[in-house]
Amino acid sequence: MKAIFKILMVVIALSLVVGVSLFVMNQNDDDGGDDGGDDDNYISFYLYDNYENDSTAGVLSQNTHLAEGIWVKGYGDTKLDCFLDACERVGIPVEASGGYISSWNGISDGNFCQMGWMRNDWTTSIHLSSEESFDVRYMAIGHGRWTNGTGGAPPTPQQTPDDIKWYWGESMPVGSGTAVKFHFYDNYVYDPASSSASVSPSLTKKFVANGYNVTGYGDTMAKAFIDACLKCYGEDVVLAYNHDSDIINRIGMVSGNFHVLLWNGAEWEVTGLADIEFKEGLIVAIGHGPLSDTDDVPKPVKKGSELGWAL
Repeated sequence: MKAIFKILMVVIALSLVVGVSLFVMNQNDDDGGDDGGDDDNYISFYLYDNYENDSTAGVLSQNTHLAEGIWVKGYGDTKLDCFLDACERVGIPVEASGGYISSWNGISDGNFCQMGWMRNDWTTSIHLSSEESFDVRYMAIGHGRWTNGTGGAPPTPQQTPDDIKWYWGESMPVGSGTAVKFHFYDNYVYDPASSSASVSPSLTKKFVANGYNVTGYGDTMAKAFIDACLKCYGEDVVLAYNHDSDIINRIGMVSGNFHVLLWNGAEWEVTGLADIEFKEGLIVAIGHGPLSDTDDVPKPVKKGSELGWAL
C-alpha cells in the first residue's frame, strides 16, 4: 500500500512540474497575431536606429528618436529568410546574402549590426549566419556607428523582448469613433554636423526604421492623437499637448522640434492638429527634427500613399 502511495505522489508531482512548465512556455511565447506564416519557423525582429556613437551636434547628438524601432515577425527556414520576410512585411527594401547586409532601406554605409537575445541580454554572438543548437526567437538588427569602427561595440538596441508592441501585427484593438492614420517619424536632414565630426553627415541622417504607423480613434482630432500615442508608446507615456496653443511639447522622452503635417493627396502640408478638419480618411504625420536655416520643416521620407497600417 505504501509503495502504491509513493508512486501516486510521484505521478502528481510530475504532473505539477509539466503543468508549470507548460504555463511558463505559454507565458514566454510572444503573440504577434496570425501573420500568415508557419508558427514554428519565425523570429521576432527588432529593427532600429541608434546614433549614440555618432559625433554630431544638435538634436541628433541627443539620440532622442520619436521612432525607436519596430517589432515584426519574419518567417522562413533560416534566420536570413526570416529577416528578409520581416523586411518585406513592413515594406523595407533590403539586399543581403549570407550574413552580410549590403543595403537596407536605401542605406549602404555598412553601419549595421546584428544581435540575438540570449540569457536575458542582446549578444553579437548570434547573427544572421551563426549556427545555434537552439531556436533563436528574438533578434535585433540595427543601423548606427559602432564604437571605434566595426571593431568596437554596436549601437545598443533601445528595447528588449519585454517591450514588444506589434505595430504590424493584429494586436492593436480597433477603437471607437473616427479613425485617423498617424505616422510618427524622425528626420534630421537639417541637423547641423559638428565641426569635429569625422563622418559624413549623410551617414547619420538616414533611418532604417522610418517611423510608426498607428491608427488613432476619437471624436476629436486631439483624442485621436492621444489614442494613437497610447497605442504607440504605451499607457504610461508622458504627453504634453496644449490644445489651446496647438503645440506638442513632449511625447515620451522626446521634447521639442515637433511638426504636424497633413497628406492632402499629393504632398505633405504643414499644419496644426487644431487646424485640420476632423473627418474620415485623414493621414497625419507627427514629425521630430530641427528646422532648416530658412525654417523648412523636415518632412516624412515616404508619401502618405506609400505608408501602410496594420489597423
